[in-house]
Amino acid sequence: TLVPVEVDTEYFEYFIGKGRGKAEGGVELTHGKSHATAGLLEFALSASRKQIKSFFLKDKVKIALVDEFPDVESLSDQTTLALYGDRCLMDADEILIRGYVDLPQIKGLEATGDCTFKFISEKGSFTQIEGEEIAFDLTGEGNLKSLVVNRDVKISEEDVEKGSPRYIEGQKLQVLSDHGEGGAVLAGEIAAIIQGDIKESERQSVQQ
Repeated sequence: TLVPVEVDTEYFEYFIGKGRGKAEGGVELTHGKSHATAGLLEFALSASRKQIKSFFLKDKVKIALVDEFPDVESLSDQTTLALYGDRCLMDADEILIRGYVDLPQIKGLEATGDCTFKFISEKGSFTQIEGEEIAFDLTGEGNLKSLVVNRDVKISEEDVEKGSPRYIEGQKLQVLSDHGEGGAVLAGEIAAIIQGDIKESERQSVQQ
């Protein structure tokens, strides 16, 4: 059963023939347990009108994705960079979300302007990523295809089971995943590339 997206706003318009719409002023979106707020929303539906093709959110965007990836413990290889799938908190000036036209699944996301993404596990472990630009693409199964973070990159990681929090700074982060046909992740083919002046240190505590 598809879960509808509910929109609460001061102004709303939708062009049926084009499958496009716009909302302005105190925009609030709800999808199941997920929630988002922004000043402006522009959206487009697939040709069938059954799936969301894209959401563009602007002006103090805050998004909380909860249980959007129910079958994925982590979007990425946790030995490289754990992007937990239970809960994801996002803050940015602008966020574009792209969906698969034939699946109720996020395909990709692009954020710009003072971006902070926090991926949190059910047990409380987390990875927080900060940067001026963040973009990632996912497979139809919810696995990471690529992640790119540009300018003033800061990464905080804490695993509640393993301990030893980690903190990384740099100018660019790129996580690449090699996929075969059908979107299956090839084990061992995920690698993290950090570029720029890197400062990595073990901290006794990382603020959640």
